[in-house]
Amino acid sequence: MWQAGMARLGALAVGLDGVVAQQDNYRCGGLDLRGVPLQQLLDCDRPCFPSGRADFLRAWVHQPGHHVLGLLHQGRLAAYGVMRPCLQGHKIGPLIAGSAAQAQALLGALMARAPEGGAVFLDVPQPNAAAVALAEGCGMAPMFETARMYKGAPLLPDMRRTFGIGTFELG
Repeated sequence: MWQAGMARLGALAVGLDGVVAQQDNYRCGGLDLRGVPLQQLLDCDRPCFPSGRADFLRAWVHQPGHHVLGLLHQGRLAAYGVMRPCLQGHKIGPLIAGSAAQAQALLGALMARAPEGGAVFLDVPQPNAAAVALAEGCGMAPMFETARMYKGAPLLPDMRRTFGIGTFELG
């Protein structure tokens, strides 16, 4: 019910008087990641990408029109997602989370920021069955398929935490 209410309110400011012990649950609406130290973003992202990408993430989260949300657990960034405008609608990625519940909370919060009736796209890595199920549960369907290929021995990221890739061009 909370997510439906937040989706309906869109970008309006929303406040609540909540039980202190339930603050982590209330935060599931996502907090603006621009206020989180960059190192926390890098620490959250690092297991999901074969090399560090500080320059990319620093630029990616500050692009005009990008919505950047995260979830905190015990004061540290546990999950994050970015939504940006694309040619038709909006695209979400990366979407990095430690659990399907975290990914679902962030996906809902990001989708709530898209214009009503606008298309939202999520590039899901097929090896992550929970990510595929999340996309299907949101009514998303495959539009096309890609194959990941390597030259040399691959440095394999943790695909269980990757619920949406940033871009096909950049990972």
